[in-house]
Amino acid sequence: MQICQFIQNDVLLPRLRQTGVLVVYDPARRYRELCTGLAADDLRVVDATESGIESREAALGGLGALSQPNTQLTGLLIYVPAHPPVTDEDRQRDPFSLYGTCGGSFTAGDGDEYLSLCLKAKPDHATA
Repeated sequence: MQICQFIQNDVLLPRLRQTGVLVVYDPARRYRELCTGLAADDLRVVDATESGIESREAALGGLGALSQPNTQLTGLLIYVPAHPPVTDEDRQRDPFSLYGTCGGSFTAGDGDEYLSLCLKAKPDHATA
């Protein structure tokens, strides 16, 4: 299994299924294609790379659509190419921290670091 598939199928999608909303903070911009590749009829992906205002509107629309009765939408993933908020002040400044609070966020701990994910995906390559 490739690392990309591992991160999508074993890390991001299970968290999305559990919480319904997931914010992926990625200051190194490693996961953008991986996240946008998850977009489907039942999974809305918002990419906050280009336009902050448009991505905020899209995220709000996605959350609204997710809360509608009889919706086919099962999840909302928001990709943010920035560091996750750490302090309360950071959370107040970050327009997407609300979504992480409602659902979950990726980069929630040391296990979400890129090297850790690579080692989980390919444990037999640890010495390399």
